[in-house]
Amino acid sequence: MDHFPQIIEHSSYKGVFPGFSKQIVWVKINCPYNSSVRDLCEEILQKLDDAIGIERTTPEIRNGALARQIAQRIKSSFLGILVIDEMQRLKFSRTGGESKLIDFLHEIVDSMGVSMVFCGNHPFDETLTKKMRIARRAESGGYMKIKNVRYDSQDWQSFIHYLWPLQWTNVETPLNDELNEKLFILSKGNIGLAQMIYRGAQLKVIGSGNEIITGAVLSASVPVLVSHTEEYKDTPLPGAATEDEEAKWLSASNEGDASAKIMAEKSLKSLIPGDIDRPQHKEFVGKIDEVLRNFDEKILSLDHDLVINRTAEKKNTYDALQRCGLINIDPLNKL
Repeated sequence: MDHFPQIIEHSSYKGVFPGFSKQIVWVKINCPYNSSVRDLCEEILQKLDDAIGIERTTPEIRNGALARQIAQRIKSSFLGILVIDEMQRLKFSRTGGESKLIDFLHEIVDSMGVSMVFCGNHPFDETLTKKMRIARRAESGGYMKIKNVRYDSQDWQSFIHYLWPLQWTNVETPLNDELNEKLFILSKGNIGLAQMIYRGAQLKVIGSGNEIITGAVLSASVPVLVSHTEEYKDTPLPGAATEDEEAKWLSASNEGDASAKIMAEKSLKSLIPGDIDRPQHKEFVGKIDEVLRNFDEKILSLDHDLVINRTAEKKNTYDALQRCGLINIDPLNKL
């Protein structure tokens, strides 16, 4: 909706003041979790006030008066479209609350001429099919089911090229075809899930001493709960023409898969199974990190030019570097 201005300010029409200054183009609200008409009315009233920029209007106490108050506000603001999200919360039960909500929405469309858009996740589509009257009215202006994008689509490629530069690591990992395909396979073309995986991958490597994002790091960053849901397991891979092709893609994705367990300790963030650039045994992680930190501190404290010049003049360069602490010829005993 951000592609459209929410408010249009009118100063004159054919040289004459039209009688109002601000017109609301669209308002987006969420469906109440309990299908309450009153909750919906109060949220519509609040959104209208916020859009125009006025103080919050006190809702009427009685539902009938509140509905008339909403109707008057919608007409006076010349609302163009009302978007209701989270419609999967709508459940048909014996209490009849959802039927009253649907009837109220139909009244808004019929009496006030306001266009309405319903948005929701599964199983909202199944809910609509239970009532023919509701299904007919809900898709009177069209029905669109948004599916996961394909890898070879312009949508995915545009998305990944906007997402990938958003790196907070101390080294930049360039995007290549391997990482692109890996993230697509793990997310199954789900844009929201791809963002979670990419964000989780950065959280795993930041502060680990090796902040390069690899395929194994992406595999280890798949949300644990999401990966165990039936919906995730049953979702086919977009773009795979056959089950064999999908199995081939997924098997390639699982090569070197890492554990998706969230590691609480900072020192364990560098332990990512399947990534040969990192320690593979947790009992060595702390020691290796300590050695690397000490090595970095020693490197920073040395006069590099002086050390290089002195060692170059000597015959036994290894002994000179060892005395400076820059070479460890017996790391096991040293640790």
